Amino acid sequence: MKNLVEAMESIREANDQLQNIAEIIKQINTKTTVINDIVSKTELLSLNASIESARAGEYGKGFAVVAEEVGNLAKISGKSAEEIQELITKSEEQVIVILGLTKERVEQGKKVSHEAQDSFHQIADDISNMVNVMQQISDATREQEVGVRQIAEAMGNIDKATQKSQSAVVSTAESSTQLLDESQKLEHTAQGIELLVKGTS
Repeated sequence: MKNLVEAMESIREANDQLQNIAEIIKQINTKTTVINDIVSKTELLSLNASIESARAGEYGKGFAVVAEEVGNLAKISGKSAEEIQELITKSEEQVIVILGLTKERVEQGKKVSHEAQDSFHQIADDISNMVNVMQQISDATREQEVGVRQIAEAMGNIDKATQKSQSAVVSTAESSTQLLDESQKLEHTAQGIELLVKGTS
């Protein structure tokens, strides 16, 4: 009975940590929204730059190449942000499911001790899946950071008319770095939960 009580307490602790994970996911979601907004603005600036280079004729060819490169990088970065958004949505859904599952399992564990063991295995499996998703978010975030920094470097080659866009992209790079840190923190927290739950099973 003592072991069962300790197990129930472990599940409660896991539930608290899952709520912290849900909050981190919300923060990542907010940062991704900001990145999407800046990517959209970058694509628009790239289009405007292409138009201006076309008007410049022969003198604008080099500028057009840079503008096209910036546009392509913005598209890649935007796609990466969409993938991150999908992973975040999936993570949010998994957290909700796991939170509900832990609460349900706590009640069942109070009544029947052998059901608690099954609960631990189920929760461990769900958290393992979530850890995998966190890893995907971390990997996608790294790609996002690289893409945004490439945009910043490419924007450095555009003339003074697009320097405001460069500042916006640098800001996005900083947001991406913060996003990477949050993702890694989320991944480490989820892994800690997995070890905690497996340790009680």
